[in-house]
Amino acid sequence: QALGLACTQTGRFDEGLAAYDQAIRLSPLDPNINRALMMRSAIHFLQERYPECIADAEQANSLGNRAHWTYVMLPIAYHRMGMENLVSQSMRELRRIHPDFSIAALKSSGRHIYPDIMEKYATALRELGVPEA
Repeated sequence: QALGLACTQTGRFDEGLAAYDQAIRLSPLDPNINRALMMRSAIHFLQERYPECIADAEQANSLGNRAHWTYVMLPIAYHRMGMENLVSQSMRELRRIHPDFSIAALKSSGRHIYPDIMEKYATALRELGVPEA
């Protein structure tokens, strides 16, 4: 999974996806496989592949993921697809899991993410009315 992260951080998204696919294929019972799914979801968002973003985020969540990243991916991908009824539902779930969620909290949890990539997530969240702090 480290290779996938390195590729993603440097904008080599297809290589990142391939690395995460390999991690899932080689270790399908890994208790942290939801991290690979979460990162695949993030890559799909960055590539504007919203149906794939949603599928990976939902699968990660079904495995008991409680990291806010997949809960972030869902409403922004739903919004970009015009599925506003699901945006509201997924935002409620994000706030239930992380009541104090804000763009500042997201940025703090993603300090390792390159600023230009982080800004894409922040911009999408601003479209949904997520507070800065």
